[in-house]
Amino acid sequence: MSTTNSAAGPTAPALLQGGGSASAESASSPVGGVRRWTITTTDGRKYSGPLGSWAEEDPSETGVPPGSLARRLEDLTLWAAFPGTSIAVQSKAFEDWETPVEHPVMRASLDCYPYEEDPARRVPLLNIELAPECAVIDLDPARLAAFLTAMRAQLDLLEQVAGKALVEAREEWERIREDRQPEPVAKLPCVQGR
Repeated sequence: MSTTNSAAGPTAPALLQGGGSASAESASSPVGGVRRWTITTTDGRKYSGPLGSWAEEDPSETGVPPGSLARRLEDLTLWAAFPGTSIAVQSKAFEDWETPVEHPVMRASLDCYPYEEDPARRVPLLNIELAPECAVIDLDPARLAAFLTAMRAQLDLLEQVAGKALVEAREEWERIREDRQPEPVAKLPCVQGR
């Protein structure tokens, strides 16, 4: 059976119920310039689908038990990673959350789930991990553009408003600390126990 019945791709259960024709194409031998992945079951059946040029790994497998095929297809993910910027962060995601840890923030992955139940997730989407255990997921081009616009506005606010407020607050704090006279500490009478 082929996994390329439609542009979006069939669901794994539909595939296993006979939706398509057998494909013997190998991921290493592109058809018409398109790379393909192939999963071969122990009984010799082959299931194949397109593998985008951007995908970093080929999910091809051989020797898959027929009973495990539906699960393999449901879990199939084509992906590419984009590194984040490492900075010291504190997070309750870490065992010792009070100690800053160097961690990449704003790292992203381009992911495609060809057999996802939701058809909207069967096409490439961008997922961005803002910080540990905090992500913005399933961004299509329009949602990515809106996210980037919001982030640019937030960076402007941090730089032009919050950053300026930080500098002014520190300057004021230095002035008021220097002007403050030490206050005498009142001595309380010592009360002896009875």
